[in-house]
Amino acid sequence: MFSKKILFKIIFIFITIFIVINILFTYNKISSKLINHLVSQETKNQIKKYIFPYKYINQIESFNKLLVSELETRKFELKELREILSQKDVFLSSIPNKIGFGEFYQSSTKSLEVNGLNFSFLEFKEDFLEVKKATGAKSGSIYAEKIDDKVIILSGNGYFQYFYLDDLNKSKFKTQIIKSNIKELVNYEEFFSNSKYGVKDLFIMKNKVYFSYIRKIDKNCFNTSVLRADLNFEKLIFEDFFVPKECISSNNDWFQPHSSGGRMTKFKDKFLLSIGEYLDRNKAQNPKSIFGKIVVLDPNNKNNYNLISIGHRNVQGLVYDDLNKAIISTEHGPKGGDEININLDLEKKLNNYGWPISSYGEHYSPTPVSYEKFPLYKSHSKYGFKEPIKYFTPSIGISQIIKIDGNLMKNENNNFLLGALGNDPSEGDMSLHYVEISKNYKEVVNHEIININSRVRDIILLDKKNILCVFETNSTLGLLKFKN
Repeated sequence: MFSKKILFKIIFIFITIFIVINILFTYNKISSKLINHLVSQETKNQIKKYIFPYKYINQIESFNKLLVSELETRKFELKELREILSQKDVFLSSIPNKIGFGEFYQSSTKSLEVNGLNFSFLEFKEDFLEVKKATGAKSGSIYAEKIDDKVIILSGNGYFQYFYLDDLNKSKFKTQIIKSNIKELVNYEEFFSNSKYGVKDLFIMKNKVYFSYIRKIDKNCFNTSVLRADLNFEKLIFEDFFVPKECISSNNDWFQPHSSGGRMTKFKDKFLLSIGEYLDRNKAQNPKSIFGKIVVLDPNNKNNYNLISIGHRNVQGLVYDDLNKAIISTEHGPKGGDEININLDLEKKLNNYGWPISSYGEHYSPTPVSYEKFPLYKSHSKYGFKEPIKYFTPSIGISQIIKIDGNLMKNENNNFLLGALGNDPSEGDMSLHYVEISKNYKEVVNHEIININSRVRDIILLDKKNILCVFETNSTLGLLKFKN
């Protein structure tokens, strides 16, 4: 039997333990509240992260799975929404064709100053030109060409209309639809919907209508080709004119149809065509490839071509100065490095403009491997290439270029107006650029930026005092009229 003394000690120990436990429990509650009050949530998260990492990692992984699932759902919904919007744009673009006419109305007017001279600037909008052919386009892409007293316009998805020059003096005018057989010749859906595939330029010469476009040569294989039709304002019956056999596969990760060129302009009794490299960069320096080149096409000789220059990335503007026997081209660089190039060696040698060995731009996703393959040296002449007369860094999304009358601009130099696409007017995007080049084409004498807050896709000369621009921010035509 336990003695009373031992029993007393046991009871004392239990009572002591009970008291200690209660004190600790009470202290723990108080300390927990105190810690919660004094320690921030961010600190608690750091403690969980570094002291109890497994629990933290499990929480993060669960949350990440929820985010991935939500993102996939949103991607699917966004894809469906884009398809719906594209169908809406395709439907709208078909309405003029169905009713037999389109309609432009004057949407804005203002005054501009170029080289100290005054111009009026009128914009005309048509509500049905909505199929978009560029990532940055807010409305339809259009190309224009003048023939006698008319202007023909061609949408990026292959619809033709025309109107009379005198209509530009009205606040509202109707266009006439020109039917065509394009849908019988072009057999892939992306050409007719919102995409980077479609028409690249419109050109008229000797009562023949030409248009360049991205052609599907084989399954998932594309190039830049040209169709031709006899000029007819009722219906245009196109046939193949220039269809190269060489094509580039869209299965390549780097494939980019927007880098396709396609610009055309008169060259003596023939015409020029630019062909982009679709980001297959090695082809630009390969004289046996059609990609990354400017070629001469002969209206009397289908599918034949001669190289006029190589080493191009994506020429988006072309003009031939017949007086000075010079080809002036504008070219998209990569990240920076848009160029204006001059070719005065038309009979002497094949000019090489350096891409992708030399460029004043940089790779969009630079890696040691990309610069090892395509160094983009910051000199052209040092490596045996032709230097641009001017380059733009950052890029302006350079587009079409035309030569304007020196008498109009009151100087004896070579005067040009060129367009800019892009989306940032502070960098010279969404603007017209006036560029004055010396008489001998050796230097730029003057450069002015005329911000019009719209992406310029095409420019044509109507006469010595009137210039028509095509914009793809609001599907508008812009008329620049000399006022003095």
